[in-house]
Amino acid sequence: MSHVAAANAHSARYVSAEWQTRVHLAAVLRLLSHFGMADGLRTHASARVPEAPDTFLTNPSHLMFHEVTASSLLKFSTGGEVLDAPEGITALNAHITHGALYAARRDANCIIHTHTEAGVAVSCLADGILPFNHWALEFYDRVARHTYEGVTLDRAERQRLIYDLGRHDVLLLNNHGLTTLGRSIPEAFKRMHNLEKVCRTQLSILASGSRIIPLRPDVCEKTAHQYAAQHDALLTQPLQADVEWQALIRLAEQHTPGFDH
Repeated sequence: MSHVAAANAHSARYVSAEWQTRVHLAAVLRLLSHFGMADGLRTHASARVPEAPDTFLTNPSHLMFHEVTASSLLKFSTGGEVLDAPEGITALNAHITHGALYAARRDANCIIHTHTEAGVAVSCLADGILPFNHWALEFYDRVARHTYEGVTLDRAERQRLIYDLGRHDVLLLNNHGLTTLGRSIPEAFKRMHNLEKVCRTQLSILASGSRIIPLRPDVCEKTAHQYAAQHDALLTQPLQADVEWQALIRLAEQHTPGFDH
C-alpha cells in the first residue's frame, strides 16, 4: 500500500475535522522532538476533538515523540475514560490531568507539558520567568505556579492544579516543568516554543553574572498586550493564513515525514 493510500485508509476512520486535529497534534509531537523538548516517554501533548468537546487526543506512552503518527494517538473522555486505544496501551497520567484541565477550561483546545533542562531549571527558581527581554515579555505577569506534590495522581491535587492555573495559559510546575494551553494547536505550540527559548535565554543571562538592563513595568505590560493581540488576530483567520504554523508544518514534513499517517 502506498503512503497516500495508507493515510487515506487511516483518515477514513475519522471525520475530517478530527483527522486534521490528529495530523496537527502529531506534527506538534514531532516538532517538540525536533526542537529538543522531548523527555523520553514521560511527557504529553493533547488536543480537544472538535466535534466532541468532552473528548481529547494524546500521545501513547509507548512511543517516542518522533514516532507518533496521527493514527497512533489515543482518545479519552475528559473524565479519563478510554475511548479509542489499543488494549494495554495507555498515556500514563496524562488522560487524568489533561482531562481535568479540559473540563475546567472550555477555552483550551490544546495542552502541552514538557520536562526540558531549561524549563525544569527555571521552575526551580523562586522568581520564575523574569522580564529580561522581548521574548520574555509575552509572559509578563501571565504565568501561574503550582507547588510540586509528586506525580499527579491524586484527584485532590488535580483540583488544586486547576485552581492555581486559573485563567492563565502558562503554568510553571514548581521543581517539575512547563505547561502551556492554547485556544488552538498552533497557539499552544508556539507558546511553548517561545517559553522554552525564554527559559534557555534566562539561564544564559543569569550565568553571565553581568548587570542586567531593567525594563519599565509599563513597557513590559504594553509588549505583553501586543503579543496577546497577535494571538487573537490569528484565531480569527483560517489556519492556512498562519504562515508561521505552515512553516513549522513544512519543517516537520522535511525532518520527520510520516506523521500524517
